[in-house]
Amino acid sequence: MKLRLVFLYTTFIVVYGLIFLAIGLAPWFSWHRNALSDLGHCTRSNVSVIFNLALILGGWLLTIYSVIFLKTDTKVSWLFFAVSGFALQLIGVYDEIYRYIHWIVSVAFFVVYDISLLVYSLERRMLVGVLLFVAYIGVWYIYYNGLLTGGVSIPEMITSLFVSLPLIIEETRRVIKNA
Repeated sequence: MKLRLVFLYTTFIVVYGLIFLAIGLAPWFSWHRNALSDLGHCTRSNVSVIFNLALILGGWLLTIYSVIFLKTDTKVSWLFFAVSGFALQLIGVYDEIYRYIHWIVSVAFFVVYDISLLVYSLERRMLVGVLLFVAYIGVWYIYYNGLLTGGVSIPEMITSLFVSLPLIIEETRRVIKNA
């Protein structure tokens, strides 16, 4: 397997693996009441170190992946994914204890991550990615209009997967095709 795929898979295994580990070790966490960031609150969460490590390390890996690998064969999506990775790191650094700063970097991450999907999908000519971009916006719309009930962790996880999975699938497809 090419180093590119090893690096990509490692990035997302680290992020989602540590997030789900933190969820598993936090019996108080509820998908129906909490934001994922509640796991990273440094004074209220028993798993803040694990959760914030997921975001900081995962964001760093995504940034490195973007600069080393995506930059070689995309025009601008590499830059959007690199900025997304940096914003993800900032969420881990500025956990909920920082309140407004945390909110700003969290919103920045979700907005830029979504735009990354759109730009990447246009560059790669992926209709499914463009449709997921629209669905991403739709999930947040229905959540903020009360049509999707529960904690904000639900749309956070759904929308992050809307971007992560197409990136993983398309990158894998391209590496196999070019092998």
